[in-house]
Amino acid sequence: MVDEKLRNTAPSLDKIFFVIEQGLREKIGPDIEISTREVKKISKQEPRVVTKINRDKFKVTGYV
Repeated sequence: MVDEKLRNTAPSLDKIFFVIEQGLREKIGPDIEISTREVKKISKQEPRVVTKINRDKFKVTGYV
């Protein structure tokens, strides 16, 4: 979700998405499929990150 007052300031959404995707690839590996997109609204009932990873088999050692 982008603040409309900041939409046309640097960095661009493409750059922000690229940095997020690169950070995840560095932490998780190059073979991961990552899809980022802008949304109109953020809901507390819906997850912000959708994953197909079985968390029981994934050891978290840090955050991006």
